[in-house]
Amino acid sequence: MKKIVVGILLISSLFALMACSQKEEKLVYLGIDAEILSRNYNDKILTVVGVESGKKVLQTEAKINCKDLEIGNKIFKTKNSTELEYLKFDDLKVADRIKLNVSEKELNKEHGEFLNVEQIELIEKN
Repeated sequence: MKKIVVGILLISSLFALMACSQKEEKLVYLGIDAEILSRNYNDKILTVVGVESGKKVLQTEAKINCKDLEIGNKIFKTKNSTELEYLKFDDLKVADRIKLNVSEKELNKEHGEFLNVEQIELIEKN
């Protein structure tokens, strides 16, 4: 009888461990073209709009909080194929073209909420 109870407990604990070990797939959109519409210098917030031709991934204006991006060197410009130049928030100007790396979960947020991006790459300076 004890062996049956121990066996049932062992099997149920194995099922519980297998169910908890499944990882959620994180889909990240790489290189969404956007243009900077405005900047808030005090709070380090960008307002951007998508400029992709064809399909629209970023359909409306979005606000991006850049405080954490600047600290983690997530704002950059590619000098050549192997070198990156890390930028500060002050290096980004209105009308600059940028590429955003953002998760699908963030793109599905309601209008008006901040968009959390993984990285910002400066493509073209105006």
